[in-house]
Amino acid sequence: SLITVNVGPLGLAEALPSLCSILSTRPAVVLIQECHLPTRRLPYIRKRVHRLLPGYCLFSNTFQDNNGCTEVATLVHFHLQREQAYSIFRISFAPFVM
Repeated sequence: SLITVNVGPLGLAEALPSLCSILSTRPAVVLIQECHLPTRRLPYIRKRVHRLLPGYCLFSNTFQDNNGCTEVATLVHFHLQREQAYSIFRISFAPFVM
């Protein structure tokens, strides 16, 4: 299954503990918006994800807003097959064109 979550003004770092209850159903993919995560904190957040949600990996594109923050991230459960994950990421992280 696929879940989309907008963590709003809190950002991903503050909302991560609250996401644990949502992820108890083990969705395959969780798309997270409004992460407000400084790119320099990505390694720390990835470690936190592995500690709090050991079945998930955090992926983030390198697009940043004017404040140097990552706004979109994706959690993928390790049971998701490689082929499925590739097709999801190819679509999710395609260049944004306006």
